Amino acid sequence: MPQVKFLAEMVEKPEETWADEILGASLAAVGFWYQLTAGFSLPFPVNIILAPLSFVEWAIRLQIFQGKDGLLSSGPASMM
Repeated sequence: MPQVKFLAEMVEKPEETWADEILGASLAAVGFWYQLTAGFSLPFPVNIILAPLSFVEWAIRLQIFQGKDGLLSSGPASMM
């Protein structure tokens, strides 16, 4: 029965190959292209699973928007 060898086992010095860089860059490019075509939104099953994290993100954005003194605290009314 023939043995199956992985890429790292077939190469004498794996740190001198470009295979992992090419694979990583290709995976990153495919992921970025998917995000662009999907409109940076989550697909159906994932959006339900990650809904609690979406609510936490919404709450953090609201806190940043409100500031420490309330809604739009950097306006002219807060300088009095």
